[in-house]
Amino acid sequence: MKKTEGLDFLIQELPRQLEEDPATGWFRRVWYLGSTRCLDELCIHDGVLSARVTPHEVHRHDHEEVHLALSDNLQYVTSGDSSAGELPFDLTAGSLSFTDSRVPHTFRNTGDTPVHYLHARWRKDAEPPGGKQGLRFNHLRGAEGGEHPGAVEVYAGPSRYLSRLHVRYHVLSTGGVIPLHRHDHELLLALVEGSLEILGKTVNAPAFAFMGSRVPHGMINRDAFPARFYGIELHHS
Repeated sequence: MKKTEGLDFLIQELPRQLEEDPATGWFRRVWYLGSTRCLDELCIHDGVLSARVTPHEVHRHDHEEVHLALSDNLQYVTSGDSSAGELPFDLTAGSLSFTDSRVPHTFRNTGDTPVHYLHARWRKDAEPPGGKQGLRFNHLRGAEGGEHPGAVEVYAGPSRYLSRLHVRYHVLSTGGVIPLHRHDHELLLALVEGSLEILGKTVNAPAFAFMGSRVPHGMINRDAFPARFYGIELHHS
């Protein structure tokens, strides 16, 4: 995909038909690669891992990243010093993980059927003052979640590139509305279950939306079932 510049808004429903790569066992579909108003690079892709595939060795790079498991049997692996060895985290469908990508990491399919995931990574050319080093968390969402606006907070604090990373898990009931609003931070929304109407466009899970800083946006759940989604706020100094 061609690298583009200055993303303000993108909403995308992900294909439900899982496409495998018979040669490598790792199929990726890049939806965006480029800059935003606040980030020097943002990459968003979804991928499919064939049964028992580990796509690459443990490695590191100059980004922060989040992985959202859209299937069971996805395992995210980090490693510390040589004495610690591998530290695996089993992610069920709807689980979210974050890592500073300088921490050695990889991921794998531990099952006998393909798995689907959504991935986003970002970086800036300069780190903000006071950023933490090596921040990472792993979260398995609760069965109940939280009714908006009392959403479940997953993480709130600084990271290497962000003055504040704020992740919340939302459940928006049938007929629920988040009114049109805007804010100074950028937002990545990851829809896990149900459907949402965002600025007149309806998407069904799995789907994602990116809203740039100061871009007006709101959401409505017109479906007969609750919509469950993560709101990943990317705050900048």
